[in-house]
Amino acid sequence: MKYSQIKKECITCGKEFSVIKSRYKTAKYCNKKCIRMSVKLRAIFLKQSKSPKTKEWREMRSKKMMSENNPMWKGDKAGLDAIHIWVLRNKPKPKVCEICKKAKPKDLANISQKYHREVNDFEWLCRRCHMIKDGRLEKLKMLNKL
Repeated sequence: MKYSQIKKECITCGKEFSVIKSRYKTAKYCNKKCIRMSVKLRAIFLKQSKSPKTKEWREMRSKKMMSENNPMWKGDKAGLDAIHIWVLRNKPKPKVCEICKKAKPKDLANISQKYHREVNDFEWLCRRCHMIKDGRLEKLKMLNKL
């Protein structure tokens, strides 16, 4: 069975070579020698060109891609985890719970239960205050009585 062949140009040496139709998109080189040469040329080019990816560049790029500037930004359509992560970055954690003012806060609780992207709609609570506010502590006590 003979496969149909298509002509393609090698990206290293520029020679024309034949490739079967199913490999047309992936074939780039005419032989193994050109593959090795291409790898060597890439290594030389990377050593010669100064990469802008310094620590300062990465930090600047990271800050540029935050929030609305990121192409993956979903805004209010983001999921619960994404909104919680966003609030963690934007609302500083206090030293004590915002309700009892005694224990160290562990939970980031949503006040309105609507999960909008608003920092003021969240509060830092200790585990006990969070369970009281959600009604989970009462349910737990009722289950223990049964």
